[in-house]
Amino acid sequence: MKNVNHITVTGNLTGQPEVFSTRNGTTGLHFTVAHNRNRKNDATGEWETINTTFWACTMWEKNPYDLQEQFTKGQFVIVSGRAELQTYTTKDGTPGAQAVIQADTLAAIPKTGQGSGSTPQAGPQPQGNGDPWGGVAQNTNPGDCPF
Repeated sequence: MKNVNHITVTGNLTGQPEVFSTRNGTTGLHFTVAHNRNRKNDATGEWETINTTFWACTMWEKNPYDLQEQFTKGQFVIVSGRAELQTYTTKDGTPGAQAVIQADTLAAIPKTGQGSGSTPQAGPQPQGNGDPWGGVAQNTNPGDCPF
């Protein structure tokens, strides 16, 4: 069986995405997404944040400047990609580790009541047949359902 490593997170951008380039000229975008875990307080009926997880994200893009301009600090987004554990050593020699998302897709999520305007998006796009997985459309009949 093939191993699968896929993560999708929603949250708010903690700052403006930053463009970077490697020594060999490859460009990308660094950004951080704050994901709040919420629950409803039965006594008050209000939603409360239980904890916040900060996800460092890296996205490799040929033209990251266009993507950088589409997103701003505080914007509610969805990011998908694969999770990696990056290890490092601090200045005082202490080892550390950080979970990082190697992002394939970054998209804005409009706030409730803002309508369905266009959503900035990067990464793989679905094929023209409307299948979000990019498959080939087949002639199907709801009566042919196997269950």
